[in-house]
Amino acid sequence: GISIIEKFDGSSTTGLISRYGGGGYIQDLSISYENATAEIEELEENLWIDRGTRVVFLDFTVYNANINLFCQIKLTVEFPASGGAVPSKQFSTVKLIRVCITKQRTKNESNRID
Repeated sequence: GISIIEKFDGSSTTGLISRYGGGGYIQDLSISYENATAEIEELEENLWIDRGTRVVFLDFTVYNANINLFCQIKLTVEFPASGGAVPSKQFSTVKLIRVCITKQRTKNESNRID
């Protein structure tokens, strides 16, 4: 089913026109397109964005397995009190290094025949 928006108390972040405290509400969208679309439609029907809304963040991460890159994306729309909408974007790309940890054998384990 569709999850309820939860009250969020996280770290603050800065937009183009203002700094926003960590308070607010969060909606985790489903992985499937159909469910995520239904969740967004429910938010729209319940007037989730109204005159009191000052900012909306859409954060997500994508992974390209061919080149082992993650890209963390933050799309932001700020709604100044004077009206209008101010969109912005932020991309952060990271290549993770594969780490292999092996147990070092003791002298007795090295000489043992299994």
